[in-house]
Amino acid sequence: MVPSQNAELILPADKTFLPLARAFVRELSSLAGLPSQERQNLELAVEEACAETLDQGSDSGETGTFTLKGELGRSALILAVLDQGLPFDPCSAPSYCPPRDGDVNRVSTSGLGLYLIRHAADHVEWINHGRGGKEMRLTKNLPQADITEHLAKEELTPFREDEPPAPQQSYTIRPLLAKEAIMVSQCIYRAYGYSYPDDYMYYPERIVHMNDTGELTSVVALDEARRIVGHCALVRHDQGSVAELDHAVVAPANRKGGLLQRMTALLEEESCFKSLHGIYVQAVTSHTFSQRVIENLGYRECALFLGLLPRSIRFKKIRSAPLSQRESCAVYYKTVGPLSGSKVYAPDRHREILRQIYQHLGMLAEFLERGEPEGQGALRVSHHSSLGFGEIKILRVGQESRTEIKRGLLDLLEIAGAEAVYLDLPLAQAGTPDLCTAAEAEGFLFSGLGPRFAPDGDVLTLQYLKEDLDTSQVQMASPFGQKLLGYIAQERVQL
Repeated sequence: MVPSQNAELILPADKTFLPLARAFVRELSSLAGLPSQERQNLELAVEEACAETLDQGSDSGETGTFTLKGELGRSALILAVLDQGLPFDPCSAPSYCPPRDGDVNRVSTSGLGLYLIRHAADHVEWINHGRGGKEMRLTKNLPQADITEHLAKEELTPFREDEPPAPQQSYTIRPLLAKEAIMVSQCIYRAYGYSYPDDYMYYPERIVHMNDTGELTSVVALDEARRIVGHCALVRHDQGSVAELDHAVVAPANRKGGLLQRMTALLEEESCFKSLHGIYVQAVTSHTFSQRVIENLGYRECALFLGLLPRSIRFKKIRSAPLSQRESCAVYYKTVGPLSGSKVYAPDRHREILRQIYQHLGMLAEFLERGEPEGQGALRVSHHSSLGFGEIKILRVGQESRTEIKRGLLDLLEIAGAEAVYLDLPLAQAGTPDLCTAAEAEGFLFSGLGPRFAPDGDVLTLQYLKEDLDTSQVQMASPFGQKLLGYIAQERVQL
C-alpha cells in the first residue's frame, strides 16, 4: 500500500500571503490529478476559508500565523486550514444564491465564500479543538472510475428478486481480496442500482483503499464457481472502540444458505483482533424484517434515530412507493470484547431509561453525580449531504459548549439544509447532565445510548427534527424496542 503524502505550510496571518496559500493548493491539486476546473474551484474555496480565518483574527485584534495542511492519499485529497483565533461561525454569513437565467447584474456576493467552500469539496467539517484552536477541513475525492465504467452493461443487470434458489452447495466465507473489489461493487449495483446511499461502494479502488487503511473490513461469500454472491463489512467511524456492521448484500438466489449469519460471525471474530469492544448495526423501522434478523444474531436495541434516511429509499418486494416521511432507524449493539463497567454522568430525567438500556445490553454502569465542566470544550460538526442529516459530537464538555451546540445546530439547519441533527454527549464527563438540559431547551430530544461511541466511554445521543414526524408509523419488533419508542414519543410531547 502506498502511504499518504503529507505537506504543511505556515503563513503569517496577513492577506498579503493568500497567493502562497493558493499556490500550495494548486500544486497539491495538480499532483492529485484533479481536472483544471476542479483545481480552480478548490483554490478559490481554500482562499475563502483562509480569508474567513484572517477576518476572524482581525476582528479580535489577534496576530500570528495560520497553517495549511494537505494529505494526498490514494482516493482523496484532504486540505485543512488551522489557526488559534476565534471559533468560525458559519451562521454569521448569509446564504448565497447563484444567478438565474444568466442575469449576473442582480447577483449578490453575500455568502459567496461559504457557497464556494461547500460546492468545491465533497465533504466539509468545522472542528473546534479547544485550546488547540479551530480547523476547517475539506475533502475532495480523486477522479476514479465507478463500476459502470469497469463492466459492460450486460454484466450489471439487476438481480431478479424471484430468481429460483441456487443448487445446494458449499460456500466459502473469507476476507475480501483486492482483485475482488470490482465484484463487490457489481453486487451492490445489481442489488440497488444507483440508490445505495454510500457511494464509495460503487468504486472498487475506494473499497480497496478503505480496507487497506482499516476503515473498512470486508468479508465475502463465494459459491463453488468462485463467484462472489455476498458481502458484509465492519466500518470504523470515529466512535471510539466500536464499528458498524454494514454493506450487507446477498444475491437473491443464495439467500437461503445462512450466508449473512456466517459473514457476520467471521467479522465478529475479526473484531477481536482489532481491539473492538462492540459492534452496532442500524435497521429501518418502516418494516420489522431486518430488525428480526439482527435480533437473531444477538444484537439488542440501544437507540432510535428518528428521520435518519431520506423518504425516497426503496425496499424490494416490501415497498416500491416512496415513504410518507423520512425513514427512522433502530440502533442495535452487541459486545464482542471484554465486559467492563461504565462510569456514567446521566441527566436525572433520563437515568431510569438509561439504566434499562444498560441492563438490556447486559452491560454494567455506575451512575455518578453531575459536576461543572472545566476549561475549554471541543467538538466536531459534520453534514451528510446525500442523506440529509448532520452530526454534532461533543468531544470535551467546556464552559462554551452550550453556545457551540446552538451554533452547530443553526449551521446545519439553515446553511447546510439538514432535515435532522444528531448530538452525541460524552457520559463519562461530569458536565454532560447540564449540557443535556441546555440542548433540550434548544429542541433536542432523547434518542438513546451509544455504548463506547466516545474515546472515553459511552455517549448520550439526542436528536433534532426539522419537520414533524409521525411516530405511529415507526415499527419496532421487540417489546423493549416498543418501550424505547414510547419513551421518545412521550419526550416529544413534553418538549
